[in-house]
Amino acid sequence: MTQPLNENLKKHDLIDLVSHRVHIDEYRSKMGSDADVIVLSFKVNGKEPGLDLVDFIEKAYPFVLDADISSGELDDGEYLVFVELERRSKVVEQLLKMISELKNLVNIEASDFVFKYTKDGKYAPLNFNELSKTVPLTPREYRDKYDHEPLDEMRIAAGLKVPSRVKKNKFTESLQIAAGIK
Repeated sequence: MTQPLNENLKKHDLIDLVSHRVHIDEYRSKMGSDADVIVLSFKVNGKEPGLDLVDFIEKAYPFVLDADISSGELDDGEYLVFVELERRSKVVEQLLKMISELKNLVNIEASDFVFKYTKDGKYAPLNFNELSKTVPLTPREYRDKYDHEPLDEMRIAAGLKVPSRVKKNKFTESLQIAAGIK
């Protein structure tokens, strides 16, 4: 009877196989609403390294809700590894911890990682300040920033004013007059 081979990852086992570019919220969550869950994605060169990375992340980080690999390959044998984290203010520290510890597997310094937030569209250094100012870290921040009606989305894209949904009464009118906006 043959025994399955149980091999743990060793230092630099994933060298040159994982991209230094991390995408945040480019994909939708399987585990909950977009307001509640942050989805990270890493490009990995090959299915087996992707499965190894998924296994490592799920076992090493109890704060990870889920990790998974894309069902099919992208270009030239690349796969995506998805990591889902709860959208809370502590997620920045959790992500930075994960990235700093991935150095042992991928041989990329934490300071060399960059991220792209899907709503933003450009890469930035993956550090505390950039993450904190770019990524909505709580469900409330996410909803405040992105939960608009479809018509409001079109108005924003066109640079038009979005009408207020505040019920008008004497009190709100007096506040608007005092603020000089009416």
